[in-house]
Amino acid sequence: TAASKLLIFPEGGRNRGIMASKVVLFRIPPFRPPEESFPGFEEALASLGSADDVKARIRAQLHRDKIRALFAAKGAAREFEAFLASGRSAGRPMEFALLSIQARKSFPWHGHPNLEVIFVLKGVVRERRLDAVPTRDFPDPTTFPVSLRHYHDARTLEHEEGTAFVNEVGSVHRSYTTDAPCDLFVLWGGCHADVPPHFAPTLDDDD
Repeated sequence: TAASKLLIFPEGGRNRGIMASKVVLFRIPPFRPPEESFPGFEEALASLGSADDVKARIRAQLHRDKIRALFAAKGAAREFEAFLASGRSAGRPMEFALLSIQARKSFPWHGHPNLEVIFVLKGVVRERRLDAVPTRDFPDPTTFPVSLRHYHDARTLEHEEGTAFVNEVGSVHRSYTTDAPCDLFVLWGGCHADVPPHFAPTLDDDD
């Protein structure tokens, strides 16, 4: 059963206290899925309630082999295989969710204690992403554990409607919308490791 939740992020650059809505579509039990799909994938699509053509696009972009290749390109193939085998990432439970972000809003800098797979259902999401992976160890999955003040190399990326991207464990970015809202179909662990302000990288915003 889908359950909605309002997300409030305390640090977001010029948009402090921004809000986004999250609808949990399916919490994944540990099991081995069929070869062509992810744990809980079809159940999440059924809860999403989108038209058949939209579901077909999601299936095409989130084909297991395509996502495997995206993680392999980041050196994170083992993380993805471990998730496929157990339905968990870094030992933590995972879920599919619908994340709706308002226009001109920004997440704070944060890391990923679990892997993530994202499909852009509507709109465009942009990000500033560190080139480095500072740590893969998250004793508290809600707080980034090390300082990023000395990290200065980051890229600005844009993900358009109908495309997919992934976040490996330990990756760090700040994602945001521009003039239009954005809907994301996401596989994640239900939280981000927010970077405390005194640990945040000293990078110029590019939005």
